[in-house]
Amino acid sequence: MYVNGLHNVMRASEPPGDVKDRLILISSGPYAALSAGDVGLSDAEWLHCSVNLRTAHELTHYVLHMARGMVSKSITEELIADAEAVRSLTCSCKHRLLQQLLGVNAERDDSPRFIHYLPATLKPASDVFAAMLNDAIPFVLETSLVTLSDFKRLSMLSLLGLDELAAQ
Repeated sequence: MYVNGLHNVMRASEPPGDVKDRLILISSGPYAALSAGDVGLSDAEWLHCSVNLRTAHELTHYVLHMARGMVSKSITEELIADAEAVRSLTCSCKHRLLQQLLGVNAERDDSPRFIHYLPATLKPASDVFAAMLNDAIPFVLETSLVTLSDFKRLSMLSLLGLDELAAQ
């Protein structure tokens, strides 16, 4: 979890409330509640991979916050952060893994993870969002974007809405 704006009470030389910290808290459990078997890895490999995915995901939120000057926990930003995390891996099944992480594939029976990022009024349209996410996945993983620096690529992606990413 990326935490922004914590008041730092440890710096006695600063007026109270003037210094704020940012933290990234990383859990060591399986990412997106997927089991090692779901992704075809051993338990140890998946736990190691999960920490790397979480780190890249939360660092992406931090970079986007620095680029925009605001924090967003929208479904689009979650797609970008998960895609960036998956891009950092060396596996060949990035498209399928990103689908699994977001919960937009038919392999999971429980509540898809992406639903947590939708406002309550939009949750009944989750099938529409699942389709849009599936359409956007190839674009956010597209290798041609590698020609941009990571920061420029993330900045460009963060300016697009989910509908625009899905239409690419």
